[in-house]
Amino acid sequence: ARVLADEAVWHWRHGASDLAESVAAEAVAAAREGDDLQTLAMARGRQGAVLTYLGQLDNARVALREAEALAESAAPRVRSLAAGWRAQLASALGDLGERRDAYRRAVELYTMEGDLRRAAGAEMNLADASNRVGAYAEAEHALRDALEKCRRVGYRLMEGYALANLGYALARQCEAVEAL
Repeated sequence: ARVLADEAVWHWRHGASDLAESVAAEAVAAAREGDDLQTLAMARGRQGAVLTYLGQLDNARVALREAEALAESAAPRVRSLAAGWRAQLASALGDLGERRDAYRRAVELYTMEGDLRRAAGAEMNLADASNRVGAYAEAEHALRDALEKCRRVGYRLMEGYALANLGYALARQCEAVEAL
């Protein structure tokens, strides 16, 4: 079940949407056969993430609700991931308030468990939420903090997103030279 859940995400990231969806369903079915709630929570959560990115938002919501409910009795790592999955779905639904709340929770949980890399990534996403609501000065400050944290832990992908989002916040504040 764990391997299939990872494989489903891999297929989605490589453009094989149909295969991602079917492999995610296989992962959930395999997890249901076992008695490990953590594995089922992970499989259902990853299925929800895949469904979110495939635009199947109602199905994603159902999968993520189950994953979150299961995560409450699972390891802290699963609760952290579930907060991130919830934030992704909220983003897709256009629920910016829920997005901010979920990323805030993800930062808190990742920090508590000592996962500074994922905490930095979640902080970048949380900071970008301010851009989405037009709070560009707030976004600038938070993105600079997130950028520093991403650099500190060597999270180059999220560092790039932080820079792009910081450029946007600066441009919206008429700081074109610095934005560039």
